[in-house]
Amino acid sequence: MNSAFDAGQMAGRLRDAASQVLETMFFAGTAPVEEASPAVLDGPAVALRFHGAATGSLSLATDAATAAMLAENFYGMGAGADEAQNVVSELANMVCGNLLSHLDTQSIFCLDAPHPEPAEDWPLSGARALLQVESGLLALHFQFQSNGESAL
Repeated sequence: MNSAFDAGQMAGRLRDAASQVLETMFFAGTAPVEEASPAVLDGPAVALRFHGAATGSLSLATDAATAAMLAENFYGMGAGADEAQNVVSELANMVCGNLLSHLDTQSIFCLDAPHPEPAEDWPLSGARALLQVESGLLALHFQFQSNGESAL
């Protein structure tokens, strides 16, 4: 798999993948956002690694109200903090799978289980995207890695 994408191009693909998953699986409308303070992302934040034809990671963070809304939409009923955390982890799986399947339709990727990782711990390199989800925010980070170094 050719993992030579520029960060701007990858950020657009990341936004598209997240929007598609949010709209189809969570019944949530989205819009791109240019900037926001990390302080408003007071909810669950997760990261997962993938490997196969390429190696890298996807990270995702949101605010608590958006996480609760996504959990309610996903489960079809009220949800608590644990359900919100689980749904944000599942959202990361879905977005990563969607993105990778659009980048390379022929390869097989293995996604590791998402784990909590605060947005302030995300690498500086890689592609970043920010989406408005209903009345809240969703931040995403994606990068390919080559020999332990970011390739994006």
